Amino acid sequence: MCRNIFLDESKNSSTFVAMKGIKTIILLVWASATAFGQQELSVHVSSNGEAIPFAVIEVGEKRFATDLDGEVTLVVSLPAEIEVTATGYLPKKLAVNEGKDLNIELQASREELHQVVVTASRTHLDRRESPVAIQVLGAELLRATQSVTAAEGLSFRPGLRVEYNCQNCGFSQVRLNGLNGPYSQILIDGRPIFSALSGVYGLEQIPSTMIERVEIVRGGGSSLYGANAIAGTINIITVEPVTHEWSISNQMTLNGLTSPDYSLQGSAAWVEGKSGLQVWGSSRIRSPFNANPDALYDRDGDGVAETQDDFSEITKLRAFSGGAKYWYRPSSRERWQVEARGLYEFRRGGNRFEYEPHRADIAEQLIHHTGAANAQYEWLSKDGNTQFSAYAAGALTKRGSYYGAGGNSPDSTTRAQAANYYGNTFDQIANAGALIGKQLGIRHSVLMGIDMQYNRVNDEMPGYGRSILQTVVTPAIYAQWKWKLDEHWTTEIGARYDRPTVLSNNSFAGETASVEERTFQTINPRLSLLYKMSHHFRLRASYATGFRAPQAFDEDLHLSTLGGSARITQLSEDLQVERSNSYNLGMEWDYHLHPWEGRLSIDGFYTHLLNPFVDQPFTGVVTSGSDTIALLDTKVNDANGAYVSGVNIETEWSHPEWTVQLGYTLQVAKYGEEREWYPGEYGDDILRAPSQYGYLIVGYIPNERWRFDLSTTFTGQMTTPNERLQTLVRTPSFIDANASLQRTWKSENAHFTAEAGVYNFLNQYQPDVEVGWERDASYFYGPIRPLSIYLGFTVGM
Repeated sequence: MCRNIFLDESKNSSTFVAMKGIKTIILLVWASATAFGQQELSVHVSSNGEAIPFAVIEVGEKRFATDLDGEVTLVVSLPAEIEVTATGYLPKKLAVNEGKDLNIELQASREELHQVVVTASRTHLDRRESPVAIQVLGAELLRATQSVTAAEGLSFRPGLRVEYNCQNCGFSQVRLNGLNGPYSQILIDGRPIFSALSGVYGLEQIPSTMIERVEIVRGGGSSLYGANAIAGTINIITVEPVTHEWSISNQMTLNGLTSPDYSLQGSAAWVEGKSGLQVWGSSRIRSPFNANPDALYDRDGDGVAETQDDFSEITKLRAFSGGAKYWYRPSSRERWQVEARGLYEFRRGGNRFEYEPHRADIAEQLIHHTGAANAQYEWLSKDGNTQFSAYAAGALTKRGSYYGAGGNSPDSTTRAQAANYYGNTFDQIANAGALIGKQLGIRHSVLMGIDMQYNRVNDEMPGYGRSILQTVVTPAIYAQWKWKLDEHWTTEIGARYDRPTVLSNNSFAGETASVEERTFQTINPRLSLLYKMSHHFRLRASYATGFRAPQAFDEDLHLSTLGGSARITQLSEDLQVERSNSYNLGMEWDYHLHPWEGRLSIDGFYTHLLNPFVDQPFTGVVTSGSDTIALLDTKVNDANGAYVSGVNIETEWSHPEWTVQLGYTLQVAKYGEEREWYPGEYGDDILRAPSQYGYLIVGYIPNERWRFDLSTTFTGQMTTPNERLQTLVRTPSFIDANASLQRTWKSENAHFTAEAGVYNFLNQYQPDVEVGWERDASYFYGPIRPLSIYLGFTVGM
C-alpha cells in the first residue's frame, strides 16, 4: 500500500509539473499576444503643420478623439484599419501594421461638407454622422454676403428669414420655418443668454467679425435647450484664435445713397503656450434714413396733404461694444475659459432728431447699457471618449426708453403729456449647468446634464400706467442616448424635463393685471434616425416636442406706435402654455466630381402648434382725460391650433475658382380655423409668413488677390396687417440683391483688403411705406435698405 501510495504521489507530481508547464506556456502566449497584438500608438493629426483637435479616429469597435493638441493614444490590436474624420477636412483611411507612432496629415475640404458641429447633440460630432439635420453658416459666408452684424447674414440659410418690423425702432426678428422670433432659441457659444429684452435687438449687436460660425437646427430643440426652441435653435459660435493675430476693418455705407452708416471693428489675440487672450471692439454710427422725403401728408386733419414727411425708416444709431476672452489649458485635455463684454447702444426713430424725444411728433428712443460674462471648464479623457463640462453665464441690461407722440402738437396739454412717456427697464439673466458625455465603444454614447436658467425683468412706463415685474426660474435635467446599430443605421433618443416658475406682478392702464406665481412642468422628448445608404447619401427622420410658457414680458411685447398712440400688448388672464409637435424627414447627398465638391439636401417639415399665442388687436385703450394715449392688444390662446409645413432645399458647390450656394423654402403656415382680425376681415394665414423664399450666393475667386461675390435673397407674397387701415394686406414679392468686389495685397506679415459693393442694386423697396405721424410703424416689410453703396477695408496679420 505504501508502494502504491508512493507510485500515486509520483504520478501526481508528474501531473503537477505538466500542468505548471502548460500554465507557463499559456502565460507566455498571452504575453506575446499582448506585446505583439495590443499596442499603444501615439497619434498626431494635423494639416499643413496645424494640429487638428477633436479629430475622430475609429478602429473596429473602438472610437478615439484627439485632444486640443491634435494628439491621442490608441490601444489597438494589430494589424488594424483606422478611419480619421475632422471638421473641414476630407476623411482618411489607412492600414496600420506596425506599432509605430503615427503622424496623420489630412487634406482640407474646399467647402463645409465635413464640419464638426456641437448644437445638435451638445457634443463635437461630424455633421454627416449626426442623426439631427444641422446647417452651418460660416465666417466666409458672412463676408461674402457683406454682413456687418449677425442679423444681416442669417437669411442665407434655408428656412431662415430675418425681417424688420418697425419703422421707428428698427426691431428685427429671425423667422425659422415660418414661425416668428419667440419660437426660436438663440444661443451664444451654446448658452441661452438672450433674454426677452435683449432678444429684440440682440442680433444687430453682434459684429460679424466675431463670429466663427452659426449652427442652425431646424425643428423642435426643447429636448436639449428648453423653452422657445419650437421652430429650432440658432447657436452663434464666436471666434477663438489659435495664434497671434490682429485685424481692423472699416466700412462706410450710404443708405439710400444719402444717409451715412459707419462701422469699425477690430480684434487682437495673443496665444502663448497653454494660454491665450483675445480682445475685440466695435463701433457703429448711423444717420436716420427717410425713404419718403417728398411725400406729403395731412397733418392738421383738414383733408389736405400739405406737410412734408420727415419720419425715418432706418433708425439713428450709436453703438459701441467691446470684450475680452481668456483661456488656459493646464493640459491638452483640459481647458478653462472666462469672457466678459459690454455694450452701449443708442437708437432712435421718428422725426425731429435735433430735439429731445418728447418734443417730436413721434419718437421711439432706446438706450441700452449691457454687461455680460461667462466661464467654462472642459475636460476630455485620455482616449477622448469621456467629456465633462461645467459652465455659468450671465448678463445685465439697463434700458432707458421713450415711446410717445404729440411733443410737437399745437395743443399745450398734449405737449405736456408727451413728456410722461419715458420708461426704464432692468433685465437680469443667468444660466448655469454641467454635462457629462461618455462614448461606450463605437456604437453607443450617452449624455446627461443639468441646467438652470434665471431671468428677472423690471419694466416701468409710468406714463402709460404699465409696470411689469417678472421673474422666471427654470431648473432642468436632460439625457440623450445615441446608438449606432450598424454602419448604416444610427438612432438618437433624448428628453428634457423643465419646471419653469413664473412670478409676476403686472399692471396695465394703472390697474393691477396680475399678481401670481405659476409653475409648469413639461417633458420634451426627441427621437432622431439616420440611415446612411452610402458614404455620400443619407436619410434622416426626427420627431420632437416643444413648449413656450406664458410670460408678461416677451420678445414681441415691445411697443410700437399707431396714429400717434402707443401699442401695448397685455396677457389674457387664462393664457396657457403653448406646445408643439415637430416632424422632419430629409435626405442629403454629397459628391466629388473633380474639380467640384458639392452637396444637396432636401428637408420636409411639419410643426403642429397646440394653443398657440395670438395677439388680438384693439381690446382696450389707455386714456388721459379725453385723449387716447395707448391702444391695448391682448395675447390669447387659439384653441384651434396652427401648423406650418413645407420643404427646405439647399445645394452648395465649390470649385477652386467658384462657389455656388442656393437655398429655397416652400411652405404653408395656417391657423386651424379662420380668425376675425378686424371687423369683416377674416383669414387663416399665420401673419408675415411668406409661402416661398430663398437665397443665391455666387463667388468668383480667380486668384488670391481678387474676389467677386453676388448674394441675393428672394421673399414671396405674404399676409401682413395694416393696423391703421384695419385690414390684411397681401404683399408683393421682392428680391434683395447685393454685390461686392475685393482686392487683397499680402506681405510676409500682414494683409490689406479693399472692398466696394452695392446693397439692393435692384432697388426693390416697400412701395407703400406709411408716412406721417399717424402711420402704422409696424406695417413694414421688405429689405431694410433701398439701393445703397459702400466702401470698406481690412488690415491685419
